[in-house]
Amino acid sequence: MQKTLLTIIALFGLSMTIFAQDETEGQTEMRELTTTELNSLYQTQTRSWKSVHDPSVVWDAATQTFYIYGSHYYGVKTKDFKTYTDITRYYKGGYESKDAYKAFKSNPVHTVKRCLPGESTIEEVELGSFDAAAFCSVYAASEASWVSGDQWAPDIIYNPNMQKWCYYLSLNGDHWASVVVLMTADNPEGPFTYEAPIVFGGFDGQTRSDKSVNYKNTDLEIVLGAQSSLPSRYQTSAWGNLWPNCIDPCAFFDEEGELWLAYGSWSGGVFMLKLDKNTGLRDYTCTYTSTTYAGKAPNGSTFTGYTSDPYFGKLIAGGCYVSGEGPYIQHIGDYYYLFMSYGGFAPDGGYEMRVFRSAQPDGPYKDASGNLATYTSYQLNYGVNAATNKGMKIIGAMNEWGLMQVGECAQGHNSVCRDTQGRSFLVCHTKFNDGTIGHQVRVYQLYLNKKGWLCAAPFQFNGEETTDEIIATTQPWSAADIEGDYHVLLHPYKLDHANMQESTPSTIHLSADGKVSGSHRGSWSYMDEGKSYLQIRLGSVTYYGVVVEQTLEGTNAKTLCFTAVSEAGVPCWGYKLQPQCAIAYNYQKNSNTYFKRNYFSKVTGDMDIVFTPEENVTLSWISSNPEVLTNTGKYTAPKEETSFTMTARLECGNFYWQKELSAKAPADPSSIVELSTSGQGTDDSDESIYDLTGRRVDAPTQGLYLIKGKKVWIAR
Repeated sequence: MQKTLLTIIALFGLSMTIFAQDETEGQTEMRELTTTELNSLYQTQTRSWKSVHDPSVVWDAATQTFYIYGSHYYGVKTKDFKTYTDITRYYKGGYESKDAYKAFKSNPVHTVKRCLPGESTIEEVELGSFDAAAFCSVYAASEASWVSGDQWAPDIIYNPNMQKWCYYLSLNGDHWASVVVLMTADNPEGPFTYEAPIVFGGFDGQTRSDKSVNYKNTDLEIVLGAQSSLPSRYQTSAWGNLWPNCIDPCAFFDEEGELWLAYGSWSGGVFMLKLDKNTGLRDYTCTYTSTTYAGKAPNGSTFTGYTSDPYFGKLIAGGCYVSGEGPYIQHIGDYYYLFMSYGGFAPDGGYEMRVFRSAQPDGPYKDASGNLATYTSYQLNYGVNAATNKGMKIIGAMNEWGLMQVGECAQGHNSVCRDTQGRSFLVCHTKFNDGTIGHQVRVYQLYLNKKGWLCAAPFQFNGEETTDEIIATTQPWSAADIEGDYHVLLHPYKLDHANMQESTPSTIHLSADGKVSGSHRGSWSYMDEGKSYLQIRLGSVTYYGVVVEQTLEGTNAKTLCFTAVSEAGVPCWGYKLQPQCAIAYNYQKNSNTYFKRNYFSKVTGDMDIVFTPEENVTLSWISSNPEVLTNTGKYTAPKEETSFTMTARLECGNFYWQKELSAKAPADPSSIVELSTSGQGTDDSDESIYDLTGRRVDAPTQGLYLIKGKKVWIAR
């Protein structure tokens, strides 16, 4: 490698030679940071988060706005996931809580096309008006109060075929008497109008005098044709083992432009129906066969379950009352990704997100180990006593990560969207380890690793521009850039959620030659030249991920991060401050102690200047007079008052900051000759006594004076 000698300089009494490499080798010359830069590179920032439960996000390209809708008819909008504005309560006829039920009393009559099971003839029939409010509140004392409090987990998409915003909403009732309805509007902020139900649950064959969940009050006969009685498979007292709770809808278009709806929560699992892309309603021409499996309930009893049903559609996840809710499906890269939330949504309920994928919109959905998202027997699938770890974990309960002051837990019921730049965002709610049930929205960018699995960014989105395409085509950070100490956080399965167990970070060191040391030992490497795919082995486990730059949450400081996931589904996060930000952090932390102008104004003893900086920064001191004060702060009193300088230097990567500070050490009284005033001569040697201003003193007191121009200490 050819080098060109630039200059030789004297710095702090040392000789330093600086070389510049030729252009093909890159530049190694150090860049000095100014104090002004250090004050701007690391600044704390606050963020105002909204409390939207079960958040569903949609991107409106026309207005460059993200809309987030949640349970209990509340939503917000944002352009940057930093500042939020409330959306007006947006149901037509249901803006006030006490009147919300009125929006679902009746819907317009629609003409729909249908094909009965086992037949090929398509015919037009009327889809009549349905009182969804009465259906879901049949077991409640008050229809109004029940509906107002049980509008859960909506999902919204823009349907270009209809040129409408389609809003799919859960009306949840007791004993699975729930219904997913469609509402539409011309504007994402509404007001939305009730169009029709999509699917009912919890119906029976009984007729009551007042209100009823009789199947005659559902669209079952639109799907199956006229029935003299309720089909036997729906006549069960154990509905939750077999059939879905018809809540938590997720509507999405596949890559062919077809429209689908996933729905369900715990109970019989998550099912999927094909929708009519031209109406947003159920596609009644799409029929499903009855396909069974031998199931086992939580109490150990066996039953005949269904992986496909003419009314409910196709089972894609869960079953047998295994935990799992809030299904969300998003196509990213080459796959459809199914997100599920396992566990209970209370702070100590063990709530956490799992991910499966499929090449087809209706499955089968599997994790990296090949485990299906469906179950044929009850299994505990979360918490310390879990019998299975199905699904790739995306985030877990954590504390002390970055600047986090309160532990975050029960993250879940997420949604995902992609913007026009090709960035994918995971939006969920999180709860806290602070003794409350409060919650806030969180937004993380998602990245695809080389194996096609999703990794969540270690910090919440803050305007970063990196996309999957950039990751797959560039490698901005060299092995030398990667080198350093990292805060690392694993998100393992089987946390003891009942006792609020949370993951906390440790420290590892990644060296430029591919070694990993510290709290974990192993190795790391890029997986491809010119790409940002990373693999890192910690102990016996290898994690596959990406290298990205992010903003440290709570600041404006840039970090170099990796996010990765193991084949077993355990995420691994790591970060270190970028060099210039690390220097800024250390400068600001110590500027009022060690680096202030008058710190060395009077040095009279050893100085505590040797400390260990944080975040991969090194500190050095250079004394212009080490005989008085050494570079490590050891003091030797001078015989005369001495002025000198101490220069601090913070260094990290190819950046440094330095500052010269004035220093002064007073004369040491013990090193000055003590004279008595008696017997002083008056000869030509002029041993008269003068004060330090040059004025002759006939009767000096104890102190410092001049005799023959030399400082002496006179003691009385």
